[in-house]
Amino acid sequence: MVVRKPGSQLTCDELMEFLMLRLGKFKLPRKIAFTDEPLPKTGTGKIRKLVLREQFWAGKEKRVQG
Repeated sequence: MVVRKPGSQLTCDELMEFLMLRLGKFKLPRKIAFTDEPLPKTGTGKIRKLVLREQFWAGKEKRVQG
């Protein structure tokens, strides 16, 4: 999930082009999801991964644990 800065017009193609120059092919993301909302964080400022996982798996029939 990528959080855009206010007023940013970043596209998936632009981001992938940027990442291809800096990462190995096996490290590139398969999917990119953009949001303008800030990521959910705990009181100490850490990302709440469980909340993100629930959003990702919502509406899907089968969940794969990694």
